[in-house]
Amino acid sequence: MDWKTIQENYSHHVGTYKNLKDEFLWLDYEYHFDEKDIDENWNSKSSKDKQLERIYRSKSSKKTEGFKLGLFAYEESILDLIEALFVTLNCLEKTKRKNFQIIRLIAHLSVEHKNLNRFRDSRKISSLYYDKMKYIIYECLNSELETFFIKKTNLLYFESKLEIAQLNFKNTTLINNVSKS
Repeated sequence: MDWKTIQENYSHHVGTYKNLKDEFLWLDYEYHFDEKDIDENWNSKSSKDKQLERIYRSKSSKKTEGFKLGLFAYEESILDLIEALFVTLNCLEKTKRKNFQIIRLIAHLSVEHKNLNRFRDSRKISSLYYDKMKYIIYECLNSELETFFIKKTNLLYFESKLEIAQLNFKNTTLINNVSKS
C-alpha cells in the first residue's frame, strides 16, 4: 500500500480526535523525513535489494571473530526485524478486513520500514520508534480484532523481534557512548 492510500484511509477515521490528528502529523513527518545515507548507491536500491545486501553482509560477518564475540548482534536483530516487518505488512495488506486499527498499524509499520531502510549502516539508525510501536501493538491486541492480529498477521513475532532489536540498540548505544569517553 502506498503512502497516499494510507493517508487517505487514515484521514477518514481521524475525525475530531486530537491525539489521532497529532499521531497522523507525526507519521506523515517521519515518513517524509528526508535523512538519507551519503551513499547514493544505497539510496537508489529497492527495499528487497537492501535486505539482500544486509543478508550478504550478515553471512560475511559470521565468518569473523567479532561475530563469535557478539559484536554483530544489533545488525542481526535489525535483519530479523525487517523480515518480520515484511511478513506482517504483507499479511495486513492481503486481508480484506479494513478497520482503523489495521490502517493505523500499516501506517506505523510503513514508517518503521522506511526508517530502517534509510542507512546502509544499521548503527546510524537513531530510533526504532519502540515506544510508539509497542503502544500500537497493544492497541491492536486489545481491540475486537485481537484474534485476527494474533493468528493472521504475525504481529506477536514482529513484537518479539522489535524487543530484541531494541535491547541490542540500547546495548550498542551504551557501548558506543563508553568507547567515545
